[in-house]
Amino acid sequence: TTDASEICRDTMTTLESLQGRDTATRGLVTIAEATRKVVAKYEQDLNSTKDGSQIGWTTGFPWLDKIQRMMAGNLFILGGRTGTGKTAHALSMVSGQLAENVRCAYFCREMNDTDLAMRLLANKSGEDSRDIQFGRPVKDLNQFSYGVNLLRGYDDQLVLGMPRTIDEALMFAREAREKYGTQVFYFDYLQQFRTSRANA
Repeated sequence: TTDASEICRDTMTTLESLQGRDTATRGLVTIAEATRKVVAKYEQDLNSTKDGSQIGWTTGFPWLDKIQRMMAGNLFILGGRTGTGKTAHALSMVSGQLAENVRCAYFCREMNDTDLAMRLLANKSGEDSRDIQFGRPVKDLNQFSYGVNLLRGYDDQLVLGMPRTIDEALMFAREAREKYGTQVFYFDYLQQFRTSRANA
């Protein structure tokens, strides 16, 4: 929910803070001291939530949540060659977040809303997206119907968009946040978003 300029500013502030530390604070630390810091932060976070639930949003992968959940203001970048599953991985994350009532926005330069919905339907129903795409019989009609009803039930919990420029993507993101209370934003294939501004 943080604009790119704010993320950059926060990153610079953090870097300046790290560079400004004296050598003593950058020296050796025992595992016992590091563990004390972790436990203190855990207790602080636990006390700040009334129901004891975990802070942040799921990544969609329980094994990854044990290491790192998604937090407000964080930026995660998935990288890889064409066709290696970046979008499939991101949509799996969205799928897991929807199941936990996280409000998401997915902006993509390569696929329109029906393509994205088809891939999410394949994820939720366990069917092959190519069978859905090419009108071939699905393996389990009940499971397919379950997936359809599940996605329809999410209503405005997930919004999709196909912005052409970075400015348009940010405009969509602001609108999604204001209109739908969106918490997590995905920008698929960010390098394809055009811009006329050097700092965009």
